[in-house]
Amino acid sequence: MSVKVKRIICIILCLFILATSSCVTFADEKSGWTEDKTHYFYEDGEVATGIVVINKKFYCFNQNGKYLVQKTAKIRKAAKYEKPFANLKKFIGQPNKSKYYTSCYGNGQDGVLTYDNFTIYTFKPAKGKEIFMNAE
Repeated sequence: MSVKVKRIICIILCLFILATSSCVTFADEKSGWTEDKTHYFYEDGEVATGIVVINKKFYCFNQNGKYLVQKTAKIRKAAKYEKPFANLKKFIGQPNKSKYYTSCYGNGQDGVLTYDNFTIYTFKPAKGKEIFMNAE
């Protein structure tokens, strides 16, 4: 093989390595945000997509994992402690599973609503509207 062919192969390999190498830098080796705060990765290396709860705060990501700042702000505005759950439900939809228990909060029921990426806790008074309590 000529020197010229070897150089071309070397250049192609270098370009391939540069093109396929990860340019994402993690804030934390196991999980966390990229340096530019546009993507969040779980401990298993998967990128967060859809609506998720991280450290008890809502975040919204598109199907490619890009952080959606404006949609996140709308969801967080609706997810206020002791405010009507219906406001938040408009954004997050129906839960996969709902269970209600006798409340320790007051006269009513405590709700545990399970979604794909998070769990919502609510209080449903005997009279009145269901309210948002927490998310994880």
